[in-house]
Amino acid sequence: MRPRPPRPCPRRPRPPRHHHRRRRRDRWPGHPRDGRGARTLGPAGGASQRAGTQDRPGVSWRVPLRRHAGGAMPIKVFISYSSADRADALEVRRLLTSRGCTVWLDVFDIRVAADLKRELGEGIGNADVLCLLLSPTAVASPWVAEEIARGQDHAARRGLRLITVLLRPCRPPDSLLGRVMLDATAGAAAPDVSARLARAVLGAEIVGDMEIDAAMQEALQARQNELEAALVLPELATQLDAVRDVPLRKLQISFREEALPAGKVLAIGFSFDELFSQPMWFLFAHYREGHTWPRWMDLGERDHRAIRSDGKRVDGRFRWFDHLRELAPQLDGTDLRDLPATFDLELSGENWRPGGSIASYAGGPTVSHLEQTMEVPPLAKLVEKRARFSVALLGAERGGQDDVALEENDLDVRIVGRAGDRAITLFRSAHTPVERAVLRGAFLQNRASLIEREAILGLYARPRELAADDRGRKRQAAFALLDKLEEELSPEERRVVGCLRYGQAKLAMFRVFHSAPPPGPARDQLHRSALEDCRAVARVLGPLAAEDPRIDDVGRTFWAASSLANYYLKGGAPDRAIAYVQAALDLVQNAAVRDPDEPDYRRWCASALAQLAEAQGATGDHAAAMANLDRSIEVLQALHDALPGAGRRRDLQDAAGSALKLTEQWPASPTERQRWMELSKMPA
Repeated sequence: MRPRPPRPCPRRPRPPRHHHRRRRRDRWPGHPRDGRGARTLGPAGGASQRAGTQDRPGVSWRVPLRRHAGGAMPIKVFISYSSADRADALEVRRLLTSRGCTVWLDVFDIRVAADLKRELGEGIGNADVLCLLLSPTAVASPWVAEEIARGQDHAARRGLRLITVLLRPCRPPDSLLGRVMLDATAGAAAPDVSARLARAVLGAEIVGDMEIDAAMQEALQARQNELEAALVLPELATQLDAVRDVPLRKLQISFREEALPAGKVLAIGFSFDELFSQPMWFLFAHYREGHTWPRWMDLGERDHRAIRSDGKRVDGRFRWFDHLRELAPQLDGTDLRDLPATFDLELSGENWRPGGSIASYAGGPTVSHLEQTMEVPPLAKLVEKRARFSVALLGAERGGQDDVALEENDLDVRIVGRAGDRAITLFRSAHTPVERAVLRGAFLQNRASLIEREAILGLYARPRELAADDRGRKRQAAFALLDKLEEELSPEERRVVGCLRYGQAKLAMFRVFHSAPPPGPARDQLHRSALEDCRAVARVLGPLAAEDPRIDDVGRTFWAASSLANYYLKGGAPDRAIAYVQAALDLVQNAAVRDPDEPDYRRWCASALAQLAEAQGATGDHAAAMANLDRSIEVLQALHDALPGAGRRRDLQDAAGSALKLTEQWPASPTERQRWMELSKMPA
């Protein structure tokens, strides 16, 4: 057979010209030949403009690059945030720098010992965009308020663009009311949030509709996956059946202490039987020796020795009727300023009758309180009685109370009870985006009791896994800072490195003085490691403690310097010890001048003076040593006379006893020794 000739291919008709334009548009938004100007979301919610049109009030421009005579320059972005939101700020910085922006963030861009206000002013003055990260803590921060005011001034004078990002539900400052905010409550790292933020900064020419749509689809799919995973909630709820009738006698209360305003008392009320009982109260305040609690609360003052300067400086109380108990924070050596303040409370389960009485009715006779059981009722009874929690901030004056709105706070209060070996979450003041999505589900919404919802949600493992992963990433980033050059560390990075080095140094110094190996290479290596860690703490934190004293920075630096002095003093090198202890003394004296109301600074001054006296005595300079010993005791006596108390009396007694022991072989004045003898035996 002869092959068939090929059939002629009909020529396709050429599409109309407008069809080409449409196809060019659909290639990818922001194509150079796309023909569209930068579209932007203004305060009206959807206003857009084309490049070249007249500015209208409320509409901000989104352009990827600034133009100047030499070409294009990257957009400069200043991020304003609260320290409680540092993780989100770092995520925003990572996103914008990956897009080619130059980002100003105080963690990286404020130099050690620089003037903070001037640095912030220069950062805003050089920026093209001010990105405001809003949360309850940020709204309450005076620094953020000042940055907002500066930003609005620059916006009016030179067109600085303000982008507000809502990290967690809160009422924005009055100056920002009416402004459209980018909702980032799902997390700054969420795909849709990242894409919309990039578009807000760079414009639709760079971040087009297709990228936004893809990011939103990814976010929706992730949330759908979370809801599908939450289908295990009915099965988890059955796990509570075994402990529903078991009373709770162990409680754990935690919250973010950095979100508690200074001078305020966090009051958590727990009401479970309004007719026959009174609420349990959990009270917390920043520890300030002699001024921790408002006088009207009549809670007494904790011994300062029970509060560590390198731990959570928070005092706690449990009050129920006339029963009052102190709560001490947990100590965690792995805390890198990222763990909440956590308190444990164990109840006896005994029956008791509270003191006092109540009126049977208005104007009627009084009756004694009913007998109570020192425990939290079982979960079944809490659900039946519709038990509830309340959170408020109390002020210095009686009646000065501000209720804390749930979900609109950064305190992250969490109360967990224990029934046998089962932990039962009773209360959360705020939730993660995953938890909020699960709480909106039908299964939990159909539970009438808020406590039962929290108990079931607390068994859902996914939020805990995400939190553990996030903390693991932060820890990994923190340890990576140890390899960074110290002169390149920002102030906040210095604090993180200082915490890590401090933990290593304390462990090494403990081994040096209490469990060192026998003489040999291992012992020599241990000593070198301990000394280097102590020197590193002093190098890293010393500049911060000297320029802007914070008690944790000062305390860690003081410990490192005095530990080095003690090491050389015991090693027979008093001259080197004097150099270190003099540096420690200068540091705490400077801090005491900056904050004369902090007794710990003066207490550390007394300790440094006593250590200096011991080193001077070892060199044979007994006259100078006696003078410094006397100064040390005078400092402690002044503290005791200003606010007498058991802790300050013991400080004075211990110092006088140590002075007597130290000067046994010195040519000391009999008068001085007699005075120290009397102080060492000071009666209560």
